[in-house]
Amino acid sequence: MPHPGSVSLPPCRELTWRTTTHQLVDDLRFPLATEVSYRSHDPFAVRFAFQLPEEAVVWDLERDMLRFGTEAPAGGGDIRIRPAPYNRTLLRLGAVGNYALVLVERTPLLRFLDRTFEVVAPGTEGGHIDWGPLYDARAD
Repeated sequence: MPHPGSVSLPPCRELTWRTTTHQLVDDLRFPLATEVSYRSHDPFAVRFAFQLPEEAVVWDLERDMLRFGTEAPAGGGDIRIRPAPYNRTLLRLGAVGNYALVLVERTPLLRFLDRTFEVVAPGTEGGHIDWGPLYDARAD
């Protein structure tokens, strides 16, 4: 039986951007192979997978917060984003006293974010989410 307000979802679209970010440790910069991805069925999140020798470290960042953080300080708690010199964006990932600082090139990041907004326009995110599991859980 269909759920209240159920509609068929548009096909899931995925975007991927492979880049090199830089982790800042003291006065040193360490390059990190990074995969940035976006799935239209998880429309609020942009995933950063930082490739380390042992395994990837994955962080999901809120798409609008990431966009705002390219222009002005944004975020709170474990995720803080702000503009950095030389056309970069600085990500602070982790709790106070135990966090990583990562620099991302701003222009290609903005191009990637623009593509995500073409796939799922602001204000239409709810139409790309499968709400069925929520209705199923409430029915139990």
